[in-house]
Amino acid sequence: VLAILAAIGIVSIYEAIRSRRIGYRFFWGLIFAGGIYILAGASVYQDSSSNPQYAMFLRGNRSLRQGDYEGAVACFDSLSRSKPYFKNSYLNLGIANLKLGNTDAAVDAFRSELNRNHTSAEAYNNIGVISLLQRQYDSAAACCEKALNIKPYYTEAAVNYLRSASGITGPELLNLIEIKRRDFRPFFDANPVYLLEEALYFTKNKRYAEAINNHLRVIEIIRQHKPSVSFESKFSAHASHSHDNLLRLACYQLGYLYGLTGEYKKSIQFSRRAIELAPNMKEAYINLISGYRSIGDRRGADSVIAVYHSIWPGDF
Repeated sequence: VLAILAAIGIVSIYEAIRSRRIGYRFFWGLIFAGGIYILAGASVYQDSSSNPQYAMFLRGNRSLRQGDYEGAVACFDSLSRSKPYFKNSYLNLGIANLKLGNTDAAVDAFRSELNRNHTSAEAYNNIGVISLLQRQYDSAAACCEKALNIKPYYTEAAVNYLRSASGITGPELLNLIEIKRRDFRPFFDANPVYLLEEALYFTKNKRYAEAINNHLRVIEIIRQHKPSVSFESKFSAHASHSHDNLLRLACYQLGYLYGLTGEYKKSIQFSRRAIELAPNMKEAYINLISGYRSIGDRRGADSVIAVYHSIWPGDF
């Protein structure tokens, strides 16, 4: 930003002098130059280049990206001790601890972040992730809902919110989850990560037509263009983010769902496509064998069984 302002100021002054019109251009050039001079000496600018706490935060982030989670914990823990609160320091400390399997320490860190930053959707979501891992589904749903109330376009929280429904049996809470799903659904109409998870949610609830539509939509989005993936999904251990993986899963699920609904030719079509994309996907072979048997194509079923046995001898 400072470089751009400097360039504008210099060009304006040069043009004013060259054209011998020392008027508003010259005036604004001086204003730009003065602004740059002030900003260059401001503490905000110095924070990013000479602040030791900021340097420690950057080192912790680098360790986190490189998979050195113990080093990240050391950096963020040291930062939290030297400075009462540095934004996202407790959040990242929690993420590093979670990667190491220190769930209690992770929860403490996320709660410390929330005590200092009540609008940290990431902290709420991460507590929800831990609740999911511990099969505390009600708690997971509550945390992810808070994250979505803060950031309704948060893919990771929306995915985890739907996953929490898989372990909830109370009809009232399930109804609330469905209402909330409809509220944030418009934010994810073109998000294949979310659409795939929502399709699994529909499948669990035997809403097969909606699940099929979602999977077809995932395939359409990926074929039309490579969709962007949110930062949260890209670095999440829980959300599928590879476009190729999304395509494989969508084709496999369509093979399964079309088999359930009696559309066996479509089941065969998508099961074959899933196998082309993932030759070692056992379930897709099973769907394909079932599809051939359902239409009475014994030869087709036997040929797939032969391939299956060549990959997994003695199985099936």
